[in-house]
Amino acid sequence: MTSTLPTRASIQGRFDPGENVLRTANPHLYFRMDSTATGFYETAVQGRAPDTSTRRERIDVVTGVRKGQSYLYWRGDRLYQHPVSHWAGFGWTNSPGYRDGVLNFDRPIYPRCLECHSSGFQSVADSNVLNRYQPGAALLGITCEVCHGSGRDHVARERSLLSRLRGRAIVNPARLPRARQLDACALLERSACFRSSQMTCATCHDVHREQRDVVALSVRCLTCHNPQSSGFPARHGDRVMGRCMDCHMPLQPSQILVSNSLGHQLRPQVRSHWIKVYPELGSP
Repeated sequence: MTSTLPTRASIQGRFDPGENVLRTANPHLYFRMDSTATGFYETAVQGRAPDTSTRRERIDVVTGVRKGQSYLYWRGDRLYQHPVSHWAGFGWTNSPGYRDGVLNFDRPIYPRCLECHSSGFQSVADSNVLNRYQPGAALLGITCEVCHGSGRDHVARERSLLSRLRGRAIVNPARLPRARQLDACALLERSACFRSSQMTCATCHDVHREQRDVVALSVRCLTCHNPQSSGFPARHGDRVMGRCMDCHMPLQPSQILVSNSLGHQLRPQVRSHWIKVYPELGSP
């Protein structure tokens, strides 16, 4: 679900009149999100009524599912980010990287942006332009092949008369070296937990399903940490049980995802994988 095609169900923002407009710091520029029989669009309206001009671009790809969403569009074989995103708790807001109050649809989407949001985009070789892809070859969302390798290569190997002489095409990430297991995920190297153990992403996460219950995730901490030896029960009682995440991976304003809208900075609350004590946040 990190990227998908646009539908009423996949787009979190509302298109109803009165709920589909984003005002900007420029009194003569606003953005309107439109849903029509031909698709979903972001429309910039600039100027004084009735002498206004518009620019409309179709929403072709939806990225993000939980904290918020940004939207992408194709201009030929080039991929760009829309100037308006939708963030949980905020609604429609200026997309990160765009200046508030400026009519601009030209922020390119480079291959690095797509590594965590898709299973694959086929780049078009061009030394001058980095956001060229083959639109028909895009694989949206995170599929099994991202971690396990190409299914097509696996089938070709198994059908080959030389299959026993060829290396396996399907990868079991659990058998990879520790450093390789962390390649596709947020890194933990700064954490004392990581440095003093052999933990990987799979130590805490079941990679095949969504996990949003912080109490259940906190239980994973107890597989390595003995609460009887930590002093927590005596000092804080049962109130800390199930709250490992709140203290050692607390929600904090993002330093990367920043939206400037109507003179205010908006930052979603995210958890860092730097597991440590945060005394400035009042951690026990």
